[in-house]
Amino acid sequence: MREKEDFKIAAVVVTYNRLNKLKKALLSYENQLHKPDYMIIVDNASNDGTPEWLNEWQSKTHGFIVDIIRAEKNLGGSGGFYLGQKKAMETGADWIMLADDDAYPANDYIMGLYKYIRSNVVDDISVVCGAVEENGSLYNHHRSVIKKFKYQLNFLDNAPKENYKKTEFYINHASYVGILINALKLKKVGLVDKDFFIWWDDAEHIIRLGKVGRLICLSSIIMQHDVESINKALSWKSYYGCRNKLICHKRHMPFTFIPIVIFLGFKTILAPLKGKSIEEVKMRFVAIKDAILDNMGMNSTYKPGWKP
Repeated sequence: MREKEDFKIAAVVVTYNRLNKLKKALLSYENQLHKPDYMIIVDNASNDGTPEWLNEWQSKTHGFIVDIIRAEKNLGGSGGFYLGQKKAMETGADWIMLADDDAYPANDYIMGLYKYIRSNVVDDISVVCGAVEENGSLYNHHRSVIKKFKYQLNFLDNAPKENYKKTEFYINHASYVGILINALKLKKVGLVDKDFFIWWDDAEHIIRLGKVGRLICLSSIIMQHDVESINKALSWKSYYGCRNKLICHKRHMPFTFIPIVIFLGFKTILAPLKGKSIEEVKMRFVAIKDAILDNMGMNSTYKPGWKP
């Protein structure tokens, strides 16, 4: 098969107060066998020395064009990726790579994606990505399929580990951990919804992209995800997880929205009988109400750092 003409890649990394991880992430992009053409870093108003370090880092030669965007306040992951995607589209890049500051692509990561795109018909593809590892082992949570039974708050299932024995396989969802988006498809469906603030913004966006093109995972291409164990204790993030999952149902599976709201509301009423705190009950009801009314953005109560 005759290979396609060369194309350009813009990589977007969003960071907030994780300078040590950001340094490691950017070094992994410098070490790529095929570097991105553009490197866009969105600093979500960090106050840990990140702006000063980025100023010095930007003055050096890295093998790609660097553009640093500094938000005046923390816009959350969705707001940061919105700014990054907008800038990436302005560069005229053909494909746009997205990752947080705690994701480190293996040296051949971009090369693997690049070779796949050059050697295959990709007009009907929205996203190409590799596998994700955490602590040195496959973590298939980041590449998902939609459950057949959708009347559940979490409607995504991890892609079966058996799929990773294949060279490539189809998925319905991929988190923003090392995905490459076809810019033509991104232009068609629009950018990420910045008003999600955090969590499930990528899910909603990828569902849109999946409606206009296929989502492909390449098993042998690895992205390391340097993340701590998920803390399931009640926190400010719990509100956004609940609200934003409901928003996804409302937008993309509206026939499930009312049944799930009724079921979740009933569970919330009974939650104290199962040892749940009044604060958690209140948080759930606020999340349900906001999903019904489309109250998006950062909630005035459940701001970063809130704890019961």
